[in-house]
Amino acid sequence: MTRTGWSTVWRDLTGQSERWVRTLVLAVVVGRLSLVALGILILLAFGAGVTDQYSGMIDAVTAEWVFAGLVFAPLVESLAIRLVVWLLGRRWSVRVTAAACAVLSVPFHGLGPLSLAVAPFFALMAMIQHHWMERGQGWAGFWLITAIHAAANGIALLGAMWLGMSAR
Repeated sequence: MTRTGWSTVWRDLTGQSERWVRTLVLAVVVGRLSLVALGILILLAFGAGVTDQYSGMIDAVTAEWVFAGLVFAPLVESLAIRLVVWLLGRRWSVRVTAAACAVLSVPFHGLGPLSLAVAPFFALMAMIQHHWMERGQGWAGFWLITAIHAAANGIALLGAMWLGMSAR
């Protein structure tokens, strides 16, 4: 891919373009891949015991987990991102705002090392929100990152269901 091609992908990924469908697809893919890659590194560094302190959908999938993963968490956490971006984004750069959202997201997902794996995904969603707010479309950005979060969690739920069925 040419330099211009990568630049376009980066602009679509981080919400700098108004191509929201591309942003949604790229953010879900990159978000899930970053979570898996960082999760593997953390597991290799700390051992399998780190999963005990992670709030992710590792155990059985229940109706409560489905609601929490597809509705509650995306809405509440996207509102938190919107608030942080609104508070910091007017004064600080997109990178500082994204880093703040990444750091603040970790405790919401547990207190163990594996919780660090969500930070890049939340940084990406903050970047998207920041760019949409710069264009004066903050609520459109909110709904976009909510959809991204719900889709990424839906993939995690499907994976957990598949793992649960294959373990039987």
